Amino acid sequence: MNYSYRTAIYNKIIVLIIVCLLAITSVASSKSHSRTPYVPYFQAKQSQQTRYHHRGSDDNVWGEITKSFSLPHYPQTPAVKQQIAWFMSHKSYFEKMAAQAEPYLYYIHHEVKKHNMPGELALLPMIESAYNPFAYSSAGAAGLWQLMPGTATGLGLHRDYWYDGRKDIIKSTHAALEYLTYLKGFFHSNWLLAIASYDSGQGTVLRAVKYNRSRGYPTKFWSLRLPRETQAYVPRLLAVAEIISHPKKYPIKLPKIKNEPYFDTVKVKGKISLASVAKKANIKLNDLYQLNPGYRRWTTDPDKHGPHRIILPIKNIPIYKHTTHISPLVAIKSSQHYTVQKGDNLGKIAKKSHIDLKTLKSLNHLNSNKIKIGQTLIVSKVMPQKPASTKTTTVSANPPAKAVSMTHYNVKSGDSLWTIAKHHSVSIAQLRTWNHLSKSSKLKIGQTLLIKPKHVAQHTVHTTKKRNVRIHIRKSAHHKTTRHEKS
Repeated sequence: MNYSYRTAIYNKIIVLIIVCLLAITSVASSKSHSRTPYVPYFQAKQSQQTRYHHRGSDDNVWGEITKSFSLPHYPQTPAVKQQIAWFMSHKSYFEKMAAQAEPYLYYIHHEVKKHNMPGELALLPMIESAYNPFAYSSAGAAGLWQLMPGTATGLGLHRDYWYDGRKDIIKSTHAALEYLTYLKGFFHSNWLLAIASYDSGQGTVLRAVKYNRSRGYPTKFWSLRLPRETQAYVPRLLAVAEIISHPKKYPIKLPKIKNEPYFDTVKVKGKISLASVAKKANIKLNDLYQLNPGYRRWTTDPDKHGPHRIILPIKNIPIYKHTTHISPLVAIKSSQHYTVQKGDNLGKIAKKSHIDLKTLKSLNHLNSNKIKIGQTLIVSKVMPQKPASTKTTTVSANPPAKAVSMTHYNVKSGDSLWTIAKHHSVSIAQLRTWNHLSKSSKLKIGQTLLIKPKHVAQHTVHTTKKRNVRIHIRKSAHHKTTRHEKS
């Protein structure tokens, strides 16, 4: 092979290599122009987890809530998967929680939006109380948001013989969101740590963070050594949000809730019986209780502390105003209690108390003239009063498809008359009287006990142990300082 021939072959090989290099460069260049911008791993992971499928249209509050979701739900995390599996195997419980949320969900959702919080927090009362405003835990927490007495006091919620602000729908919501806002700031905008702190206290979570940090461990929620209840608490909330976000994947029947305000507040003067308001507003007494669970004696607070207002469905307010103008409400001037004695009847008791029989029955929510020995009745002198001034302030919630019954209790394993009486704020003697039980009577699992509406109590639905937190909030023109101490 001569020199010129070899040179020609080498030149062809070199040209071929150059062409291949140019082709590869061209392809790489085109890919670089079409590549998506760089996104950090955590941000990309969060972005994928927050692509939600909205349930329903804008006229359904569930769809509106999912639009405001902003937390990653970590559906592939074992703890969240476990909670999702539990809810999917207990669909009736999930659907009951959703049904009980109906009167309050719109209002709470919009309060969460006002505070610029993740929409998932509107679902927190599902985890805390199953959206039961009368929920009461064995640790002493109460209301939709399950606030402990010490924490409630620090947040400015008033409690006395007549009224418990922890169960007031409006005031407890404001307090709980204020508390969550503080916790979010304390943990540098880490919402999972803030939510965990709402459950077990910021001190508990802070100690877990410091423990991990001192040993060089990760300080994210999933890596912390927290109480077992709290380890399940956050995943449970994320599981509920994940289920609601994906109706096709998780077929749960949620009630349709209109995306519009349901209730308003009506200001009143003096101490007014809820039974009188229910009659004037043409609303079922039990439905009125659901909107006004903060009144412990089923009348407005006569003291200066207040609040001096009633929550009513918007549709009932014109009826209330009209009937109040025609026939002024009866204001209770002085409350007394009377224990039914042998030989008593309602007529005799009414005469002794200088009130008419109809008023006596109304004060005690009685549908008949039957009474039992040992039963406690409210007996009060009543006087006509000028029409109570009314002023409405639009707040919100949505109409319940069905009011939650609170007149019966099914006995469960481990129950006793003492525990049932304690949880419902009644005496053992009253339970025995209402249910014709002798001192030797034994309870059976599944047995139904009657509990009078006026003693509607606080059902234990959330068992997480909470701690009292003293909170001192000092407000100024530009900032707020909050200090928490466990007690």
